[in-house]
Amino acid sequence: MFIWLPGLAGGDRPLGCIDNGDFDGFSSRLMWRERGELKGYLYYPEKESRCGDYFKFDITLNK
Repeated sequence: MFIWLPGLAGGDRPLGCIDNGDFDGFSSRLMWRERGELKGYLYYPEKESRCGDYFKFDITLNK
């Protein structure tokens, strides 16, 4: 389970699993995962995964 947090987008705001070359823009969101992990989710023209790239912050959020 995760909770989506607000994000940013520009250009044609790509969403969903789409191939590189089918869009000209970016979108990014943050997710708050189990155990307080904060992760980023990014769509951009050179992404490695068809469904967007994830990256982990070196931070843990606690209630």
